[in-house]
Amino acid sequence: MRALREDWGDVQDQEKGPLFEGLVFTLLRSYQSYRDGFDELYYWATPTSEVDFILKGDLGFCAIEAKSGAKLRREDLSGLRAISDLKKLRKRILVYPSATRQVTDEGVHIYGFIEFAHALFAGKIL
Repeated sequence: MRALREDWGDVQDQEKGPLFEGLVFTLLRSYQSYRDGFDELYYWATPTSEVDFILKGDLGFCAIEAKSGAKLRREDLSGLRAISDLKKLRKRILVYPSATRQVTDEGVHIYGFIEFAHALFAGKIL
């Protein structure tokens, strides 16, 4: 839409979330196309929660949430908490533009985008 309006200014705060989610989606689709790293890519939602990406591989599922914020907020984990009972769920991941690699007490893996991309293409996500 910005291009249609010829709006070439700085990215606004309300645009950062969809843009970052699109970046993670593009990375995942590229990985699927070039490496055949997973079988299917889904979106998951209930009336109160959502997870941006569910990867289905031979051994199970991986839930991935993309957040454009600068730091971890408790509510960023809500969708990943809600999906924790999914059968064959192997890993839950939260991706930020830049973050220190860590694992929460609940077992959610947190990555910065660059580190996530390296781990994905190294086959360490699924």
